[in-house]
Amino acid sequence: MTKTGGFSKDGKTAESQIVLGLLVSMDGYPLSYSLFNGGQYEGRTMIPIIDDFVRRFKLTDFVVVADAGLLSRKNIDLLKAAGYKFILAGRIKKESKSVCDWVLGLPKNPDQLHETTINGDERIIVSYSPARARKDALNREKGIARLRKAYASGKINKKNINQRGYNKFLVVQNDVFVSIDEQKIADDARWDGLKSYVTNTGLAPDVVIERYHELWGVERALGLLKGSWKHDPYSTSLNAALKPISAFASWHTKSIRNLSGCSRRWALI
Repeated sequence: MTKTGGFSKDGKTAESQIVLGLLVSMDGYPLSYSLFNGGQYEGRTMIPIIDDFVRRFKLTDFVVVADAGLLSRKNIDLLKAAGYKFILAGRIKKESKSVCDWVLGLPKNPDQLHETTINGDERIIVSYSPARARKDALNREKGIARLRKAYASGKINKKNINQRGYNKFLVVQNDVFVSIDEQKIADDARWDGLKSYVTNTGLAPDVVIERYHELWGVERALGLLKGSWKHDPYSTSLNAALKPISAFASWHTKSIRNLSGCSRRWALI
């Protein structure tokens, strides 16, 4: 594991970092972690964490739950090849045309869940929420309002380019003409309120969604871990960053023992 440059959600492109992969139980208890080089793409950290966890604790009956950031066709194929059961957030707009057409043709009823089979043995489950629809519409309206204001002249010049990181060194010699595609806005609105989940389990649709929503445990565990850092984790020294992780390692073993009587284990990433 090497402290190197990598993608920073805080935009601190000049700082070195490490990547921490965290595995927690459905109740938010830390179970295991792995450290990766700072430049490692997070989508490729999931399988190594799971394989290591299964090997060390000899697990045979568990379900992996992960968000859309870790969802890729390669990850799904690797999960299936290893015989793992999973529940993943779906990228509903990225599905095949036939599946997208099916989704857009569903009645938008918050009391109904819909499912169909994809890729042979996977199920895609679709739900609709009026609250989510309002949020989707509001976020889009805010974003479009910013676009209309920023590009009122119909041109892109240097002042329109994000100046974070090394973009400040870009030179825009000729303005580029732009316009807002109203049809794309209308097409995007058709997806408001819809959310999908992909699974290869035999669990009922409502249980799949309930299990996925327990991913809040990951955020809680990460919040506890980040809270033990006295400095910004991106800019602190590597030794200082590893101190809370070392303490964290002794805690997660106790969590494993507490799960020994469970009939099914849930691993959330």
